[in-house]
Amino acid sequence: MADWKTAPDDAVRRLLTGLRAVSWPIPQSEADALLARLGWQETQRRASGVFADAGLGISPMEAAMMFTQYADEPRILMLEVDVTDEVLGDSPAEIAFRQDEFVRVVRLATEELGPPTERRQTAVPEVRWRDGRSSLAVVRSGIAVQVRMQDHAQQVIDDEADARALEAQA
Repeated sequence: MADWKTAPDDAVRRLLTGLRAVSWPIPQSEADALLARLGWQETQRRASGVFADAGLGISPMEAAMMFTQYADEPRILMLEVDVTDEVLGDSPAEIAFRQDEFVRVVRLATEELGPPTERRQTAVPEVRWRDGRSSLAVVRSGIAVQVRMQDHAQQVIDDEADARALEAQA
């Protein structure tokens, strides 16, 4: 079995607490201040966002801050952090690693944030904690376990688009 990286429990707890304190919506002009507040070190900037080292020991680009344009105001669309290595294969060991880490991070999030408000059993399972302003999710993508956070209104828009896409496939 490979030595895949995972963020330690205490680092995941700090990440969750730090993200939960973020107040949405966030103008893009506050990106540098948010990076500093979260303790992230910028490693790459593009027009579409910033990649950063969040101090989890996964990679120098383990965190992403994505930008979007709302009317005339550029905003931060989403924060996304890998809490495991990206494991690309589908061997039993690789699948078990992603699933076990997903369960571990959901448990930590539940301990820190309380019971989740939603569990989505889709091709990309996720467990969410929503409040009136934001949506924080633990996601098991096909290659990694991630913590994602975004404005609640944007999450609703994304969910509606996902629902329409599923209806179109039916």
